Amino acid sequence: MMVKQDDLYKVISAVSEDVLLELSSFIHTAEWRTLASDAKDVPIIGVMGEFSAGKSTFINALLGTEILKTDILPTTAVVTFIKYGEQEKVVAYDNEGKAAEYPLSILDVLTAEGDEGNDLRSTFDYIELQLPNERLQTMTLVDTPGFNAGNELHTARSKRVLERLDDAMWLFMFGLVGKETERQSIQSLCEQTSIMPLGIINGIDKAEEYSSEPLDPVKYARAEERKLSEYVRGMIGVSSLDALQAADSEDSAHWWELSRFGLLLERLAEDHRESRASVLTKRLERMAELTNQLKVQLEQQMEAYGIRSCILRLTVDGEKQLSGLDQSQTLLIEKLIEINDSASQLDEFLTRPKDSFVKQWMQWMTAKESYNAALNRLAAGSGEVTRQRQKLAANEKALLEKRRQALAKHREVMGYGAGRVKALFARKRAVKSVRLLWESVETHYGKYLSSRADLSTALEVLAMDFEEQASKLDSMLEQKYEQLLNGAIAATFEYRKKVEKTDKAVAGDLRLLDRFLPIRRFQLTLGEHLSELKEAETHTAGAAAAYEALLELRQMDVYADLAERIRGRLKKKDPDAFDPNTVQRAVPAEWKAIARDALQRDRDMPEEIDIQIRRPIYWFGKLRLVLLLSAAVFLFVTFTNDREQAQLKFDHAVSQVSEWFESVFVESSMDEPASENDGQQQADDGVIGYAVVKAAELNVRTTYSTQGEVVRTLQQEERVDIIGEMNGWLQIGKNEWISGSDKYVQYTQLEE
Repeated sequence: MMVKQDDLYKVISAVSEDVLLELSSFIHTAEWRTLASDAKDVPIIGVMGEFSAGKSTFINALLGTEILKTDILPTTAVVTFIKYGEQEKVVAYDNEGKAAEYPLSILDVLTAEGDEGNDLRSTFDYIELQLPNERLQTMTLVDTPGFNAGNELHTARSKRVLERLDDAMWLFMFGLVGKETERQSIQSLCEQTSIMPLGIINGIDKAEEYSSEPLDPVKYARAEERKLSEYVRGMIGVSSLDALQAADSEDSAHWWELSRFGLLLERLAEDHRESRASVLTKRLERMAELTNQLKVQLEQQMEAYGIRSCILRLTVDGEKQLSGLDQSQTLLIEKLIEINDSASQLDEFLTRPKDSFVKQWMQWMTAKESYNAALNRLAAGSGEVTRQRQKLAANEKALLEKRRQALAKHREVMGYGAGRVKALFARKRAVKSVRLLWESVETHYGKYLSSRADLSTALEVLAMDFEEQASKLDSMLEQKYEQLLNGAIAATFEYRKKVEKTDKAVAGDLRLLDRFLPIRRFQLTLGEHLSELKEAETHTAGAAAAYEALLELRQMDVYADLAERIRGRLKKKDPDAFDPNTVQRAVPAEWKAIARDALQRDRDMPEEIDIQIRRPIYWFGKLRLVLLLSAAVFLFVTFTNDREQAQLKFDHAVSQVSEWFESVFVESSMDEPASENDGQQQADDGVIGYAVVKAAELNVRTTYSTQGEVVRTLQQEERVDIIGEMNGWLQIGKNEWISGSDKYVQYTQLEE
């Protein structure tokens, strides 16, 4: 798609404005400011001529209003650009392009010759007069001091403005057309600008003063044009006075026609249509020229500031410091996480303990604060509790093992069930060995009971010590939280010092790079403009040169990305992002109550084992005595004469034998534990009661002992039928026993 000329003027204006906005500290802005001002599809036409040629009067006539001062002496002291504006405004620019606005009422003082305002005018390079005049929408006029005004400053200012002109009109005074000085000035104008001006003979209304015959303006202008064909591209005679008369007269059309300014405007419009492309080309080439100059100026300044050494320092030394800062930040994060985890663990430990006081609390606290006297005392007490529990467990295990051995030997020697008759014939040594085993069981049982008492005492001592040391523990916990907070603050402070040190080390170089940061911002704005120039370079002269110049400027490395990258890394290392107060805690008010609850769980003693000690009898010796006694009685009865007395003694002997046999088969049966078959028989007899579970969960074991294997669990409020009892245990099914303790069940026995 072909880019329109108006779009290219917008590109020139935008680039110029961006330069003025971002790069004014690097360059003199006057030339870029004039380029921004000229970036319109409006030709800049210089109104030129020797002094007192009537230039100011001519401009007043062309605009239809007397805006400029006129005089026979040189009146225009400052180059004045007269352009379209929404409001009347006077803006003066100095040699550096700085602008100052003045009221329109003092325009004469600012532009006209005279002592008044001379010092002020000497600081001006040119003045810009903005007027809401319709004719200025198609042209910008430039009023210049005369080339032969006798003032070198005027002449120099007039020549500086030449490079901005797109066209020129040279004013001749009627009757004095083509003086040698004018020819020389026009030739100089052509050489400097390649502009052949349009000749304007001003004052044709004065023809009657020079001749009594009527003057034909057209023939007169053509005749003068032929004389100056090498200097002007055409000649038009006009009357500025008639044009001004047309502005003030009721018969304005008549006077306007006499002034011939209508023909002049038509000629200027036609010339502009033909020169539009060349005017745009001139603006584009001017932008390319200024861009190339700008690039050189920027490179020279970067070299003068030692930017390469700065980059070397940042990429080598700065990188080392930043890498060290990376490591410091990592260590800080790890330290803060560790401290925060410790605080969180302590919070959870104090408010939600998962285990007993001895197992969890004392082990954790003594590991963290082993030097604390209060903790050492409690640690000693908790250690004693642990040892007594271990001792109790060992004695319980040994007791149960001895009991198992005694029961096994007892059954082997004395028999069980229907085989208990075996006890009548057991040998004395075997019975003695069984008796010794049961005596060992009794000894272990004593040790077991002593261990229970020792454990109970140790728990009571630990509980009392806790109450005595609670306030000291409270103080210790406060100190612990404070230590965690101080550790986090110290770690953050050390990191902050490292960040400040690194920031200070690279700050000078970063400030130097920041000086050139506006260049980078300007470069980033060029992307869209470059694409438009790229599209236009095939059909618009000057677009290619502007594109290449801007592209080279855009590709110039100002190392702003490095500065931004380093600053970005420093920003990520901001110590304020780490708040040590996140580990700030207070000792929970309820921690003592929670500790007491945990300690109370330790004070729950395991259920006491009930052991029945047996003492087997050597029945075989008694049996022999019974048999001998029976034989003696029998013989006595047989051979005695007193048969009645003999019968009484015989009956007594039979009664004793019966009692002995009853003691063997009845008392031994009472001492013998129920076998699985016995239990099954008891189960067959029916339900003897029911039990309701009080504990949250209750284990069902394979036998009436904690050594039995757990086969299932009962839940709280669950009710079960009881079919048998043994040693404080309740049978609920075949090989299924539960504890009958009041802590675990509510047992109700059925009435017989």
